[in-house]
Amino acid sequence: MSYEIDWVVEHLHQIPHFNFSFLLANSTFDPGSLSYRESIIFLALLPLCWCILVLIITSICLCVQCHKKKPKQKTRTTCLRLITAVFIILSIGGLAVAFYGNEESNKGIQSTVDAIQDTNETVEEALSTLNTLVHLANNVATSGVSDLQTAFNNYLINYTVKTIVSQYVNEIRSAATQVQVDINGISGNTAEVSFDYIADFTGTIEFYRWIGTIVLCSWQVLVLLVYIVGNLKKSKCWLVWAIIFGFVSLLLVWAAAGVYLGGSVAVSDFCYDPKSYVISQGDSPVAKGIIQAYIECTNKRDPQNFSQAIEDAIARVSSANITLTKAINLTLPFNISAKIEKPVRYIRDQLSYTQSNITSLSDAVFCQHIHGNYIKALNGICTRALVGVTLILVVLPIMGICLIFIQCFAPRIWLLLGTRKGYDPVDVTDPFLPRPPPYNGYGSMGHDEARTSLHDSSLMDSPRADIHNEPHPGTPLSESPPPSYYAGSFVDQYNNLRPSSSIMGTFPTRASQIN
Repeated sequence: MSYEIDWVVEHLHQIPHFNFSFLLANSTFDPGSLSYRESIIFLALLPLCWCILVLIITSICLCVQCHKKKPKQKTRTTCLRLITAVFIILSIGGLAVAFYGNEESNKGIQSTVDAIQDTNETVEEALSTLNTLVHLANNVATSGVSDLQTAFNNYLINYTVKTIVSQYVNEIRSAATQVQVDINGISGNTAEVSFDYIADFTGTIEFYRWIGTIVLCSWQVLVLLVYIVGNLKKSKCWLVWAIIFGFVSLLLVWAAAGVYLGGSVAVSDFCYDPKSYVISQGDSPVAKGIIQAYIECTNKRDPQNFSQAIEDAIARVSSANITLTKAINLTLPFNISAKIEKPVRYIRDQLSYTQSNITSLSDAVFCQHIHGNYIKALNGICTRALVGVTLILVVLPIMGICLIFIQCFAPRIWLLLGTRKGYDPVDVTDPFLPRPPPYNGYGSMGHDEARTSLHDSSLMDSPRADIHNEPHPGTPLSESPPPSYYAGSFVDQYNNLRPSSSIMGTFPTRASQIN
């Protein structure tokens, strides 16, 4: 497993870095350098400056549209609304890509955080094992050996055997002390190693980035929906709100583009040469050497001679066990096994625990596992996460440009939708035109106030009074019948359908009028 620089890293790393003095800065990742920090902030401010310029221009265009003289005739807005719809569709497609890139970035960063946490757990486990080994070796060298020496002195009568056994006991003490020295040598070089702050910082930054991108994209969806409703309903009110929200969206989109530009360039600078920066985080030459040994892992079994110290400790534990066996065998003829059983069992248990912990430590200090986590972390942030961030970085300017066009077209649509058709000069003698108010009830069968009851007494008393009254040819007729209609047909129908009665009068028919 190895790490290879991705093409995205190479292209982003080649972006020129200028500080606030407009001088070219070194592109090597170095957040501690003021010039480098200024160059990243400078890149992040470029889209924001462009956004401010665009907002000023679009505001001027909106003011010009608002003060423009409205056309006398209503103009169709279909073409403008279709063009706006095209840009809305492009923006929606960009939002889909942004959501995908956001999730990919989150998964990549989460993979990096998991690798860092796994490495930290390995280191903490190794440090805990080292502390346990130091404690065990100290127990053997002090209380265990002292109790055994006391038992031999109390229950051994033979002076020669007592002298030999005392030498064996001193050898056990010396072996335990040497094990303690070996373990302290490993612990002294790694006692301050911890990756908790790296994992916590990375996870916190990623959470705010992920949730912020989701909120931004959701806001853009809301704004685009307002634009869609305004275009479909041809609503002036909806378009006004869409224009207001659009200005906020422009500011947010280009500000986010600046943040992503500066952040992606900084990450690419780190990914271009991650080894140099990681090694530089060591506090001392020894710590830097240990970090380099683990991230390079050229000697998989012996980084920084840890395995040699471990092998020496194992050998000394075995030697202590052998020496203890010799001492016990030497005292067998004196029948003191029951007297020395307790200290012997204690030393045996402590040496057994020490050997098992040293074996566990030997698996932890080998560089394969930590080196694998290092490669996993780099691939997560420099390949998967950076590609997702780059997708968002490409999509945001596209969305910003689409919003610029939408903001330019929306005021024009709003202006055209706000026009009303005026009154044109007409011929007042045209009988088919609506009549002025004084004649609203004349000749109309549809208005209750204009109807004349067939049972009106005046109509009964003078049936012929109004039949020959014809409207003046110059008077316009509102809702009047066509010219082929004549009033006598209604009278004929009434005479034919009315009930017979001697009381009610009879309307003269058209024929009687002619006669």
